[in-house]
Amino acid sequence: MRILCVAPTIGLLSFFFGVAQAVSCHNVTISNAADAAEVRNDCTIITGTLEFSTDFKETVDLSGIEEIQGDLIHTGCTSDCPALPPLFNISSSTLATVGGNLQLGWFHGLQELRFPNLSVVEGEVSIYSAVQLERLDITKLSRVGTIMIRATPNLASIQHEILKSFTGKERPGTVHLTGAVESIDSFFSYPIEPVALENDTRFSWLEIDSKSLPNVRHINFGWSNLDYLNVDGDNLSITLGAANTTMMNMGTINLTGNITKLETGKALTNLTIGILRIDETGLKDLDITATQLSRLELFDNEELSTVTLPSKALDWEKFSLSLSGCPKLNFSSEYRLKDGGGEERFWFWPRQNIEVISIYHITTGTDFFKSFIEQYPNGTNSSGPAQSLESFRIYPSESDTLDFDCQVFDDMRYQGILPNDTFTCWDNEIDSAAALTTTACTAWLVRIVFLVTTVLLL
Repeated sequence: MRILCVAPTIGLLSFFFGVAQAVSCHNVTISNAADAAEVRNDCTIITGTLEFSTDFKETVDLSGIEEIQGDLIHTGCTSDCPALPPLFNISSSTLATVGGNLQLGWFHGLQELRFPNLSVVEGEVSIYSAVQLERLDITKLSRVGTIMIRATPNLASIQHEILKSFTGKERPGTVHLTGAVESIDSFFSYPIEPVALENDTRFSWLEIDSKSLPNVRHINFGWSNLDYLNVDGDNLSITLGAANTTMMNMGTINLTGNITKLETGKALTNLTIGILRIDETGLKDLDITATQLSRLELFDNEELSTVTLPSKALDWEKFSLSLSGCPKLNFSSEYRLKDGGGEERFWFWPRQNIEVISIYHITTGTDFFKSFIEQYPNGTNSSGPAQSLESFRIYPSESDTLDFDCQVFDDMRYQGILPNDTFTCWDNEIDSAAALTTTACTAWLVRIVFLVTTVLLL
């Protein structure tokens, strides 16, 4: 190993006045414990890169190094590798800053990595394919470019206080984790914002997959701004807005898998969501408290039985609704029975520029649209909001007990309130079994006529 050490120019004064001065070293390669001891004793600041050799396999303590201005890196064997070495650990109680990237890949045999006072990594923290890694101590790490910890299935302990900001050096900033840990809240509970790069159109994103984090059962998510959040859960509950989060602005929230609960934090007073898409989850009840929601999409949530909107939904702007494949939902009215008796209102149609209404195979009654219809008491001459619907399609579930009459919506279409070209509405009549059969047959007949017409036009 070669180390270039640069003594401070005021070293003589330090001798007389007893002031300790940092010693700088340039690029350093560590191949064994002896190299590590030399670096620890000779270098306080590394102005270049600290690299572990490909076949490094010894426990070392690098306490004494305070700053690495370049990268801290290792790239191990990726194919035709020798037998795994005995387990070993790497630590430094003094390392506080890495000016470049911390990248440790294919570090075979590494069991424990301890940098408890490392607070800033300007670039990427990337630990990948470290199959034997069990414990990671990054207690003070609060500012990074991005974090990618992948292919670390045995990582059962991460000591970490709180992530507070992204540097924006590498990308807008994200976190990807894998392992056997039970909580990842320290990475997500602070109201941080991904940093947009200059002249960069990439959006900020975050994906959390329970297959990579099988022991995590709850996530407190408190980032204050994010373009895209995707969570694929497995017996997972989610709280939007942690203890320090009062405002959140989310572009798209996409939830899939066995997500059992979605709630908002007590401190959250303003929640703006562009798209809330919930697809094939285990949710039973959905209580939406958003200050503004532009699009609600619920698809194939077989256990979902209640959806509740806040009264402030009346002021949501440019709202779109798409519902399909939620057989336990009952939208016969805007009201439902309370457990203790009486009724409560659970649905509030926005008064500002609804864009899309699409309901397919959901128990739906005409009374579910009561307040929506009442916004237009005199058709287009009413004081209701200007027509802006791009699409209106209603296919209610067949019911033996609930009527759905399309006449009022046909009238609204003729008056120009609802769209003409993107309008579909199917009646559900309960006068007789024949009425239901006729409706179903009519639907099939329309499809057949459409197909025949299409073929003839070819």
